[in-house]
Amino acid sequence: MSLVKQLYMEVYYLLDSGSVSLVELAIDQKGTNYGLLTVYHQLATLMHAVLTFNLKSVKVLSLFDSKVKHYIKQ
Repeated sequence: MSLVKQLYMEVYYLLDSGSVSLVELAIDQKGTNYGLLTVYHQLATLMHAVLTFNLKSVKVLSLFDSKVKHYIKQ
């Protein structure tokens, strides 16, 4: 006789009828716009530098062109 009590986890998973699984949610997501992700990364990096070095006179959005500003304001 084993001293370790066996748990039947499969039974609990089969009884779960709650929310949708994370895999199903991930499949339903739209693709990533890597260009927009890069713009937000650059913006965050610039804002971090401005705050770290206490650069009060720098206007972060003035460092981007009008096309990028359009993406940021969406």
